Amino acid sequence: MVWAAADDGEALRVARIRWQRFPQARELVCSGALSQAALSNARPCIQAVGGGVKPFPVVHGNRVQWLEGEAYYEALLHALDNAVESVLFETYYCRDGQVFRKVMKALARAADRGVQVRVVLDSLGSAGVRAWATRYLTRPNAQIRFFNPPQLRPLHRNLRRDHRKLCVVDGRLVLTGGWGLADTWMPERRPRVGAGYWLDAGVKVEGPVIRQWSVMFAETWQHCGAPLDLVDPRPDAFEEGLPGRVACSRGRAGQELFRSLLARLKKAESRIWIVTPYFVTSKRLRRALKRAARRGVDVCVLVPGPYTDHPAVRLASWRHMRRLIQSGVRVYEYMPSFIHAKVVLVDDWVSVGSCNLDHWTQFLALEANQEVMDGAFADEVASRICQWLVNARRLNQDPLAHAPLSVRLLARFIGWCERVLYQFWLA
Repeated sequence: MVWAAADDGEALRVARIRWQRFPQARELVCSGALSQAALSNARPCIQAVGGGVKPFPVVHGNRVQWLEGEAYYEALLHALDNAVESVLFETYYCRDGQVFRKVMKALARAADRGVQVRVVLDSLGSAGVRAWATRYLTRPNAQIRFFNPPQLRPLHRNLRRDHRKLCVVDGRLVLTGGWGLADTWMPERRPRVGAGYWLDAGVKVEGPVIRQWSVMFAETWQHCGAPLDLVDPRPDAFEEGLPGRVACSRGRAGQELFRSLLARLKKAESRIWIVTPYFVTSKRLRRALKRAARRGVDVCVLVPGPYTDHPAVRLASWRHMRRLIQSGVRVYEYMPSFIHAKVVLVDDWVSVGSCNLDHWTQFLALEANQEVMDGAFADEVASRICQWLVNARRLNQDPLAHAPLSVRLLARFIGWCERVLYQFWLA
């Protein structure tokens, strides 16, 4: 597992083999059982990305499959049950229930088969299940770490969260999207009366881009403790695969994901379709949407309707809708349930993953999206969004225009809080 051919000229950063992490390999070297030629072809461990590195490059030859709803959990459990070498798992939101226990048991079974399992859970998002997760994964071949546990320090440092959602299996495939580990994503499980289930979307990806996901996971893992001790993956490209890359955000210090999105919006020619559960974003992004609509681009924004986990955020987003609508942006609210998907479609470019369009995501959270550049895949995503729009209502005017006075006053107060927090995060 440790030894394979390496490509020293590749741009992504990798470390030398960490001998202290491979005592058997060290003994082989000392005994002379391994030749110098074998050493020269040793494949290094996954190396964390530094804070100031350039964005990941576009790589070709990837196979991308759209996932929606509970199909994600089916694909996740199937991948975990068929893992052979390694599993890298990272997520934010976890709540005890059927989904959480099934995934934890699948991770535990993989470790019992000899698969190297590494799990990172956000300490806040998994606060109610940390003890259970630790109990499931306290076994050989498995390690679990919690991102940024609360401490006595400035508030903004405790608010920094790991919002990424990914599962890399055997260095050959990744599953990503907006899902966490909770029953709220299952149609038959409704934790609160009237809440509905959470509709989500994402992708399963195979190909060279998996290495970017692995390197990014290594960064988070190292932030929580010692460097990752698993082999650097080198998946093969598919002949008719698609170009793509990983766009990631590291909070205020690294907003490459938002810069990539903003650049695409400014260059859009035919369509900008956005699906997001929270639309409380920066003036620069809203300005880019309005300018695109005025120059004839089809700009469509789909947000949650009455079903949402943060009603105050819905009111905050309403404050921005009037000017968007006046500029020609089509705004819709999804009615059947809470839509939690994070998808951006610009011409033939698609970005899908964990990234919300709100200030907290932009300034405080670790995020990651899979970007895909392909017309056929973009059309497939567009067809799915069209299906969602069938069950959405269009906002043709300011949603606050005919709202009760109490709602308008509350929206104004929430807007004031938004501006204060925005200035606080920028300070």
